Amino acid sequence: MTDPVLRNRADYANVVGRRLFRRLHGLPTPLFKTGSAMILVTDEMSPFEVTRLDPARVVGIVAERGGATSHFAIIAKERGIPVVSGVQDALEVIIDGECCICDGTNGTVFASPEGQRGQS
Repeated sequence: MTDPVLRNRADYANVVGRRLFRRLHGLPTPLFKTGSAMILVTDEMSPFEVTRLDPARVVGIVAERGGATSHFAIIAKERGIPVVSGVQDALEVIIDGECCICDGTNGTVFASPEGQRGQS
């Protein structure tokens, strides 16, 4: 879809459908857990998934899809989690465990600043 509002609504309907499917089939709802603070890099995220994140552990979200007005971004910002979305190929460029900076105010992401690759 070319209209971003309609695309956002279609994505939201898809997420609701997946959640309903999991509920009807008795499947658990995935819950992301980690031991230390991190920036979550994802292709997309639903508003429900954001409500399951601990703002003390997830200190930023970088998403390949979505925008500043998407539902998940609004909820994340309300919970104090900075979001940068619309980052093309983020999952390929940012390596698991790589040190990153996520600036939700300016919409910028710095992967491996000053050679800190692999450090937390």
